Amino acid sequence: MYLCRRFEADLILYHYNLIGGRKAWVLLGHLSRCNRCKHYLKRLERLSRMAREDQAHSGLSGKENILSHAEKMIHY
Repeated sequence: MYLCRRFEADLILYHYNLIGGRKAWVLLGHLSRCNRCKHYLKRLERLSRMAREDQAHSGLSGKENILSHAEKMIHY
């Protein structure tokens, strides 16, 4: 998937609620126009949700569980 490299780190920070102010405002403006970045953010959200749901049912640590789901998402 090709997303706008300029916003890649900000998308991850936004997903974890670690970005605010002007950076968040600029990112939200970009997301309103860029389907690739919007799709990337949705995939991050889906990955996090899947990892949280499965963590309770597996013997994996949080990090191992997230990496397992990330690998599945790459091949999705």
